[in-house]
Amino acid sequence: MRNLAIVFLMCGLACSPKAGTDGQIDYKMDTVVVDSKGGIIMGATNLFLSDFDKKQTTLYHYNNKTAEVEVIDLGNLSIQDGINLEPEGPTGVGKNVHRFYYLGDSIFVFDNYFGLSFLEKSSGKVKRIKYVDFEFFKELQEAADHFTNNFCFLNSGAKFISPVYSKENDFKFLALVDLGGDRLEKIEFEELKVINNFNVTLKSGNSRRSIIQPVNMLKVDDLIYISNSANNDIFTYHIQTQELKNLTIEANKLPAGKSGTYKKEIDNFDEFAEIFTRMYFEIEYKEVVRNPSNGNFYRFAMQKVREKTDELPAKFDIHLVAYDKEFKLLSETFMSEMNTIPQVYFWKDDGIWLHENIDDELAFVRLLFMP
Repeated sequence: MRNLAIVFLMCGLACSPKAGTDGQIDYKMDTVVVDSKGGIIMGATNLFLSDFDKKQTTLYHYNNKTAEVEVIDLGNLSIQDGINLEPEGPTGVGKNVHRFYYLGDSIFVFDNYFGLSFLEKSSGKVKRIKYVDFEFFKELQEAADHFTNNFCFLNSGAKFISPVYSKENDFKFLALVDLGGDRLEKIEFEELKVINNFNVTLKSGNSRRSIIQPVNMLKVDDLIYISNSANNDIFTYHIQTQELKNLTIEANKLPAGKSGTYKKEIDNFDEFAEIFTRMYFEIEYKEVVRNPSNGNFYRFAMQKVREKTDELPAKFDIHLVAYDKEFKLLSETFMSEMNTIPQVYFWKDDGIWLHENIDDELAFVRLLFMP
């Protein structure tokens, strides 16, 4: 185990500035490792169940296997604490947690198939909410619809927005849920349903496996920025006025979205695998992050350009797409050093931090922008 956070170069990630030509962003990259203090940080494997405080100074990661919240100090790059929880019982947060959120004021939220658990860290009290107790959820079940495991909480834990998908895993609408009032309000917009053209389901007997295009949300004050992986469309939803806008997004050299034609349902695994592989050769847009100091937005885009062979690994072209605060295109910067995009990345200080696992240690590749 490493006992000190270190900075080093890996895989050709140079610390010298990147030349800015043809509108390319100047940047440098380095890697930092989190001090595990002689223990094991399970977040090294993945950070799927993780969230941050508002200042992005503390990272919280929940481990389903151990029912522990790992508290990571991102300032001094070290493990700060471990909060041991119970998955079951009167103070349990639930088994098989699908999503994990930090709402501030020491409130953690755990989402699983049956409902939400709200844990108040200071008192250890758990409030559990079962979906079946709400009329809005019964109506969803009658229509064979379901939430995705992607919630955007508003100004409290009582209200959230979540994409709703059909039994066939097609996007239907965004649901504005008020738990206190047992209400669900549909936020409808047809423009986003184009992502359903790229959903593919394999049916084999009673089992189903699907390729779906996720909907992502980024809350900034009273605006929620809504994006997806199939194209570069960006929508905004204003929490107070409930106004929905479709922003005009430019593309330069990159495709604006996927364009292929795919079967919606198939019953042959080999054909399903072939479609899965073929879809990787189309553009895929990742989640949006924001620089709070100037309001600019960033997202990665990736596209496979070479299949894996016996001699060579698979190759992806990775671009960092930058927009100003009005989502006017600033740059599509080719990231020659990168061949994958991690599951989790976020804005901190002066750049983007990307999750990395180095010899089973939690690390971050930092993409720092030059002035």
